[in-house]
Parts: sequence; C-alpha cells; structure tokens
Amino acid sequence: MAFTAKQGQYLAYIDRYAQLHGRSPAEAELQAYFGVSPPSVHQMILTLERNGLISRIPGQARSIQVLVAREELPPLEASGPSLTRPGGRRQPLLRHPLPRRGFSRKIEAEVGRRKGTEGSPLGAVPPAPPELDLLCIGRACVDEVLEVEACPAEDAKVPVLARLREGGGQASTAACLAAHLGGRVGFVGVLGDDEAGRFARERMAAFGVDLSALPPPRGTTPTAWCLVSRARGTRTIVYETSPPEKLTWEEVRPAAARARALLVDRQGEHLLPELAPFCRERGILTVADAERAGPGWEETWGLADVLAMSQGFLEQAAPGLPPGEALRAVAARARGWCCATLGAEGAIALLDGRLLRIPALRVPVRDTTGAGDAFHGALALALARGLSREDALRYAVAAASLACRGLGGRSFPRRDEVDAALPRT
Repeated sequence: MAFTAKQGQYLAYIDRYAQLHGRSPAEAELQAYFGVSPPSVHQMILTLERNGLISRIPGQARSIQVLVAREELPPLEASGPSLTRPGGRRQPLLRHPLPRRGFSRKIEAEVGRRKGTEGSPLGAVPPAPPELDLLCIGRACVDEVLEVEACPAEDAKVPVLARLREGGGQASTAACLAAHLGGRVGFVGVLGDDEAGRFARERMAAFGVDLSALPPPRGTTPTAWCLVSRARGTRTIVYETSPPEKLTWEEVRPAAARARALLVDRQGEHLLPELAPFCRERGILTVADAERAGPGWEETWGLADVLAMSQGFLEQAAPGLPPGEALRAVAARARGWCCATLGAEGAIALLDGRLLRIPALRVPVRDTTGAGDAFHGALALALARGLSREDALRYAVAAASLACRGLGGRSFPRRDEVDAALPRT
C-alpha cells in the first residue's frame, strides 16, 4: 500500500502504541504526540481510512486498526516526523515534544507504579484497568461557535470572522479535557438518536472518553450557539435546554461503581441524594460542578465531597456578600470542601479555615467558552489521582486559563503546557 512519509509516521505510531498498550490510541494522544490541532488529526484519520490504510468504528473510542503489514511500516521517529520546509530546511513536525515533568509526571508516575508501566516511551496511559479515574455525569450538546469583531446591538448585522462546530456541555467537555490530560474517563448523559447526538458522541470518542455506559438514545440532543467577541475575548451563549428525559439512578450506578471519582453537573444534580452516600460507602470522591444555587441546594449540591461552584452560585446562595465571605457562608451549609471560580480573577477555596486565592494565568484570551468546564475536569482528575487540594486547584486554574487561547470550548492545552505554568517543587 502506498502512503506518504507523514502518513507512515501516523501509521507507525498507531501500530507501536497498540503493541505497547493493547489498544489503539485516541485522537487526543495522536494530537499530543505530533503537536498538531484536533481538526488536523481528525482529517488525517479520515484520509487514512479513505485510502484503505486503517479501519475504525465511527463514534467508538480507540477503534482504529492499521491495515498495513507491520513490515511495510517505517520506523517511528522518536521526535515525530519531519517535513522539508521552503528553502530546503527540514523541520520536525513534532513542534512540542511532551516532557514528562511537573504535575503530569507526579500523576503518571503514581499510575505507572500501580500498573507496572512507568516511563512508557510514548508518554501515554498504559492499559486501562476495569475502573475509571473519573466518570462525568450530565449534559452533552453541540456548540455552534461564531466569532465576530464585537457583539452587535439589537437589530444590527455584523460579519462572521470565524466559525466552529464542536461538542459541548459541561460534563461532556470536562470529560474530554480530563481524557486529554491523560485520565481514564467515562461519560454518562442523555443524548438523542439524531445527527447532533451522533456528532456529540463522536467528538467525545475522539478525545478518548469511554462511552460504554451511555444509556440508549432518547429525546433530542440540544444545541448551544456561542457568539464570541474578538475585541473583548468574551462570549454570549444562547442555548437549548437539555431534554426533559433525565438520567436514572439505575443507569448511573454501574458506571459509578467503577470510578475513583465522579463529576456531576446540573443535569445530574437530582441524583446526588442517592449518589453521594453510595460513593461515600465505597470511598469514591464526588465533585459537584454547581453552576446555579436553586432552593434547597444543600440537599443536592451540599452533599458532594467537593462543591466547586461558579461565581453566579455564590451570588445566588449568599447574595450581597463579597466572594470570600460568600464562600464561607456556603461552606457552613455544605458537607464537603468548597471552592469557586471567579472568571478572570481565577479561583478561591477554603483550606483549613484560610481563604486561598489562585489567580488566573496571564494569557492572550480569544474565547472563554468552556473555561469553567476545563477547570472542573482538571480539578476532579487531579483529586482522583491523589494530588493535594491546593495543588489540584492550581492545576485546574492553569488548565482553565490556557484553554481560553483558542476558539471554542475544547481548545485544550497540552499536558506539558499546564505543567510549565505551575511552580516547580
């Protein structure tokens, strides 16, 4: 079979990865190894499939199979393939090798000791045990992102500068971020048997999210329209509400029992009275992505081991108080550890009675869509992997800050970028 040098390196990586780990890589791992964007990786996969070089099952994570005989594959270049650039210079295609250091190194070293595969040459997670690091429960949708110079006034027209279609939803995006950072992550939520639902599932699978616990499709998959102001780096979202069909405890329980930690957004809030004691008995951490404080929130959100709330939640639960005082007021009514995101100001938390403030990183902001979801996914993953609360909070703030540099809610940073933004210990 004929293929280009670049295609050969992708094929060699997929084949070598499968030999080492007993499963094929996710698209997010190809993106990390070759230092390219998610659309570039996905287009390469489609090209390889179209040319008969691989087979895969659309919408199913880690289903890629190389159809080229192993003896016909080129050696895998340790630093990624290289291309001849204009002027005859050869430049590595892997622009950003993945140093295993910092927080990711702490996390992966611990997992490696448990599984006997520390120091994998591909810097990837070894064969998965039955349990998950993290199960995300809640909303999945489709995001239609439109970038304009500035958000228009009512009854006005403005041209679109850029557009993007991507998967969305709080729990879904948090799951993708955590999987992108190397976690073994699953998702449970309600999706329809429609084009939007199939797209949402395929995008999660592309990031390596385990969808084996998804219930049968029902309802209609919602869409959110995100209008991004290039001038201000802000976004305005108009969204369809999630379908009235709710997840049931029977649908969630089997997957919950296999996870080290659970992240629950508003679409799973009603499950917490049963979920929280179930997990507490089994030593499973529950993390609440609490966006809104409705009446009686203490009986749902307040049961979680970690109450990670938005600034809007603080304002609704403790109106009129500044963030620090509001956090203390909420913590007095909640069972678990409390922290809150404050947008451009970063995050705050209570640690042993003292108020800890973690400022956001200074980065060129293009779009803040999904920053809160990135925060929650990184926080839950870090806690599930055994990091301290303060370290996990810093890790989450770094991931959320760096996720604001690109367009759309899933322009995630690389693991080494998050590491580099953190203080060395």
